[in-house]
Amino acid sequence: MSQNEDLEELKANKESIEKSRDKDTPLDAIRFKELEIKRNLMEAQKKAEEDVAESRREAIQIKERAKNDGIEEGKAVYKKEIEAAQKKAEEIRKAGLKEAQSIWQKGLTNLDKAVNKIVELVVPGNEKR
Repeated sequence: MSQNEDLEELKANKESIEKSRDKDTPLDAIRFKELEIKRNLMEAQKKAEEDVAESRREAIQIKERAKNDGIEEGKAVYKKEIEAAQKKAEEIRKAGLKEAQSIWQKGLTNLDKAVNKIVELVVPGNEKR
């Protein structure tokens, strides 16, 4: 029997008992009490089902919040790591430029010596004294 059918049966039995209430017999009192207990049981079952449904909805919300929080945290970590990598790349680029400038300066310092040496090798008898 479904819950709706049980409710209908309870209502019908309750009405018939209430109609014959003026001639209360012990059997009527027992039936009335049974109906009352059955009604209370059905209400408790309905409340329990509602509580379970609400708990499921809350669990879904908690799970969704946790997922979103995880995504946001992942994005923050990713952004932090990208920034660190970019900073490191910039440091490497600056070090490379500094080294290139140093090499360039050494080259300029030795340029005159190199030109003289080449001229000595290429043009015989043009040695510096």
